[in-house]
Amino acid sequence: GNIGLVYYTLGEPHKALEYYQRAREIFVKIGAKHMIKQTDHYIDITKRKIAGETGTE
Repeated sequence: GNIGLVYYTLGEPHKALEYYQRAREIFVKIGAKHMIKQTDHYIDITKRKIAGETGTE
């Protein structure tokens, strides 16, 4: 998740989304429910940012 945050902060939401999704897969595998919820939140925010950039929001 932290790598995703770095890319998001650098203004690269597409790359951030990729890393958030990877992190989520890992959290699901290890059963880290709190981290899944937090990562889902970051994924949602990132998707909204991407949608805003493309004018589809």
